[in-house]
Amino acid sequence: EPQPEPERIIKAKPVPHWGVPVSLPVAAKRKTVPEPFSFEERDHMTAQKKEEKIKKVLEEEKAAREFHAQPIGKGIENPKLPERKVIPPTQPDPFKLAIEERVETRLNKWQDDLHKELENQRMAANFKATEPKVLSKAPFVPKPSDKTLAEISNFTLHTDRRAEERMQFEIERKKKEVDLEEVKRNQEERKKREAAEEVARLRKQNVHRANPIREYKHLEIKPSDRPLTIPNSPRFSTRTKANSTFNRTTASQ
Repeated sequence: EPQPEPERIIKAKPVPHWGVPVSLPVAAKRKTVPEPFSFEERDHMTAQKKEEKIKKVLEEEKAAREFHAQPIGKGIENPKLPERKVIPPTQPDPFKLAIEERVETRLNKWQDDLHKELENQRMAANFKATEPKVLSKAPFVPKPSDKTLAEISNFTLHTDRRAEERMQFEIERKKKEVDLEEVKRNQEERKKREAAEEVARLRKQNVHRANPIREYKHLEIKPSDRPLTIPNSPRFSTRTKANSTFNRTTASQ
């Protein structure tokens, strides 16, 4: 049987005497010592891993592109391929398109129009003078006009009408300006008059006026019907409550 382990007794350190200075050991301070470092090895390892991964991916893609035929089933010796059917070549047959008919009709019409135009040009090129009818006709004699002469009457120029309209406009404009000046002058006079009236009202309001002495009803003093107060000596009680805190404290003492 395993023997039980003895209980561990924890002993606390004695408390130093009150008022006696205690000298504790100075804790050792560790300083960080800088050392040279470089990321070159880490970068080299990263680049090497990257190249290995790229190479692995390229090899997998190359292996996937390779052709691998399926193997022949087991137990089959000298397999025979099925006979190949020879298909005869296609023999073209003569055919006629609808566009050829349309083009042929259009071509014939164009040739007929061309022949007609050439014939017209050839006929127009043959010169044939007309008969001189002017030599046999009577000469031209001008006839007087049957219309009456134009009568010149009074007329009004557009500039004159515009000048009258402009003059009327200037008159109305000046009239409006005079009316506006009159209204402004009246408003200013009214404002000055109101300001003077306000000042006069304020001065009149600020004049001190003493209130007249008020007359009240004469006060008549009448004797009182109540009897005089008879003084009595106060009764100071020396008794206290039985359950008061003062009594309990006195009893305990």
